[in-house]
Amino acid sequence: MGEKYLDEVFLEKKKEYELLEYLKEKKKYDEKLYEYIRAGSADIGGREVKFHYERFFNSLSLAIPDELKSSDIDENNKIFSSEIKDLNLILTRIESTPKELTLKEYKEGLAEKMKKYAGLPLKWVEEGVKIKDKYKITYVSFLNPVDDIKSYNFIFYLVIESSTIMINFNCMGDRINEWDSVGKGIMECLEVFSDERERE
Repeated sequence: MGEKYLDEVFLEKKKEYELLEYLKEKKKYDEKLYEYIRAGSADIGGREVKFHYERFFNSLSLAIPDELKSSDIDENNKIFSSEIKDLNLILTRIESTPKELTLKEYKEGLAEKMKKYAGLPLKWVEEGVKIKDKYKITYVSFLNPVDDIKSYNFIFYLVIESSTIMINFNCMGDRINEWDSVGKGIMECLEVFSDERERE
């Protein structure tokens, strides 16, 4: 009995160690990935992926994978998608910002909305706040099913002048393992060039 228990403890410790090693390697990969995205070309899943920068809402510049093609809805909503829609980048500008949206409020609202429409809870992966220049960027990532296919979403938002700008990068199915770090890489490479900043 004691020997069996020790074997189970050993296996659990081994799994923990392997997970920690994986996370360390992933962190190294992610840091390099951001540099490659910024430079315009990254190895993703053994394939060279090109990126280019585009400006949006007279406020910011983002690195966009060349594979994604634009299908603008209107001046406040932009969508970039792969051919079969398994990679998507969605930008939304809300022109009035009565009060700052906290991470807690955003998560609660998002979870409620997704449960209402999909009927299933979200699986939260990561969340945080970072400061880029003087702008606060709030981000969150989660997994959720879409028509029986798993979807990974990395969402970040920031306030520039009187607008809240939200960016959602999502990947689905087999793309998740290779592309799950790209959304954060796009956030890391974001550049703000608003009138507010230029007046400083």
